[in-house]
Amino acid sequence: MKPSGEAATPVVVVGAGIAGLTAAYELHKAGVATVVVERLPYAGGRMSSETVDGHVIDRGAYTLSGYSTRTLALADELGVKDQYTHITPWAGLYYRRRVHRYRGDSPLGMAWGAGFGPTDALAALAVLRESKRQTPHLRLHRPDEHTFCLEEETAAAYALRMGGDKLLERVAYPMISTLYLSDPEHISKAAFLASMRYTLGLRLLNSAHGIGLLCDTLAGILNVQLATEVLACHRKGSGVEVVIRGRQGEEAVTAQALISTAVAPVAVRLLGGMLEEEAREALGEVAYVPSVPVAIGLDAQVVRGKQFIVNLPRTKRFTHLSAVTTEPNKHPGRVPEGKGLLMALPTREASGEFIELDDGEVVRAVLEDVERLYPRVSGHVAFTRVYRWEHGCSQLRPGDLRGRARLRAALPRSGPVFLAGDYLVSSSSIEGSLVSGQQAAKAVLEFLPRV
Repeated sequence: MKPSGEAATPVVVVGAGIAGLTAAYELHKAGVATVVVERLPYAGGRMSSETVDGHVIDRGAYTLSGYSTRTLALADELGVKDQYTHITPWAGLYYRRRVHRYRGDSPLGMAWGAGFGPTDALAALAVLRESKRQTPHLRLHRPDEHTFCLEEETAAAYALRMGGDKLLERVAYPMISTLYLSDPEHISKAAFLASMRYTLGLRLLNSAHGIGLLCDTLAGILNVQLATEVLACHRKGSGVEVVIRGRQGEEAVTAQALISTAVAPVAVRLLGGMLEEEAREALGEVAYVPSVPVAIGLDAQVVRGKQFIVNLPRTKRFTHLSAVTTEPNKHPGRVPEGKGLLMALPTREASGEFIELDDGEVVRAVLEDVERLYPRVSGHVAFTRVYRWEHGCSQLRPGDLRGRARLRAALPRSGPVFLAGDYLVSSSSIEGSLVSGQQAAKAVLEFLPRV
């Protein structure tokens, strides 16, 4: 990167998650020189993986949706699509003191696994029919007035009204706790219906190299500066001055355009002086929940079964976790022969507590729940890793879709500053992040010729 006073770098991208890497790649293909700066020592952000003693661990996002058409198209373009394969469709739901297995790609199988009788099944079917009927209004990136009406009620209130406790606790809660890292009391009916519409019968994907394969491939093509923090951004002439601190110390860099993929609170801090008040206020309203997933490496294959995830109930028996994934069932090459790897996913409340605790305290609390699910695990723990995401997942509470629409309308369109991130599309998702990066790159390409 060139310091101030020299020729400006065409584009600086803040953040090497999938949104930033995708934006930079689109500009790279168009012949625009781009530098991606990333605070972390690795690329990918929440869509990254690492290998510990031969165990491939996903640090944040843990599956790729089969509906992620643009993500899979990019993977195909980069020659890695065939490495993302379908994971087992088997999942589990814990109730009545045992795990009940079901096929996640079958609505009937899910109803059976949830222990639904005829009345419960009819209630779930009514919700599924409602989600299909409302499909034109469930494109959350393009909400209309009817969508805003659908989001006035919480998912919890809707589930209770439609089917009672079983629908709430065995359908709404497992779905929302894994997709939004939250609970039905804090997510809107519109988000729940959209989730029902697009997840029932869905096949999921991952790779032997982890979910981060695509980001690692992009980072290998692009100019990415890791362990580099953006301290401030200011307007400078028709461009932007970016103050960064990296391995070589602090410097100021001039760019013709800047794409920020930082989470909304960080974007406000970095770009506040270059945004209109309405945009700053709308960014400030974007809500997040933290996420503190914990990887547990095992020295033996003590967990059996086909299911890749077991969803846990909200009971006194499980006080910290919403789900546990069995990583070898994502792909047979994820774990050395005869070993095991679990990923513990804390509840919304537990992640809020864990984010402030040291690793030892987090691991002890997590193992209490894991031991209740798999009693033999504690004696076979080879290693643990705690991953902390302060802004783990953007939320879709009642009213948030209307707020996102206001935000998109208030953002600058004429440059030199552009924003990308899944929160601009709907909520946390790989596909949403990637699409926002493509949109930001397109806007930059339209802007640059006028500079």
